[in-house]
Amino acid sequence: MNIVMYTRTNPPCPMCMQAKALANSKNYKFENIDIGKDISVEEFQSIFPAARAVPLILVDGEIVGGFNEFKNYLLSRSLGDLSL
Repeated sequence: MNIVMYTRTNPPCPMCMQAKALANSKNYKFENIDIGKDISVEEFQSIFPAARAVPLILVDGEIVGGFNEFKNYLLSRSLGDLSL
């Protein structure tokens, strides 16, 4: 699984920190791209014009969303094909 997180550290982003902590707690390796440091805000907006918040998380090249969507994505992966 290839995870890329677009996050922000200035000013600090609590949801970005939670997303990174979640990935680390599950031992998932990820690429972190710090908006304003590794990529400009303008470049981020040109690549993802519909993005309105951070973190923006991609898994295998597909946009998953922010922290809550990422958490739900990981939960659904761990449940596999179980159904109620």
